[in-house]
Amino acid sequence: MNGTSLNPASNNQRVRVDLISTSTGLLITSSGVLQLVYQTSASTPDIVYPTPITADVTRWPGRPMRLRVALVATDGSMITGIDG
Repeated sequence: MNGTSLNPASNNQRVRVDLISTSTGLLITSSGVLQLVYQTSASTPDIVYPTPITADVTRWPGRPMRLRVALVATDGSMITGIDG
C-alpha cells in the first residue's frame, strides 16, 4: 500500500529519493529539491527488486548537494537499500 505523501500520520508505505541543496531541510519535499530521482506510487508493486537508477547532475557542476532517501512505513515493515 502506498500513501500519497511522506506523512507518517496516515497509512503509508513510500520511498522517495531526491537530490537536494545542502541548505534544504531533510523533511522538505518542495523548494530546495533539485531533482526527484525515484518515488514509489500507488501502482508500485509490493516487491521491487534491485533496480539501477541514475540521475544526471551535469547541470550543477561543482555544486554541493545531498542524496536524500526518505522512507515512510506506517503499515508493517519495509526494507530499503542503496548500494553505490
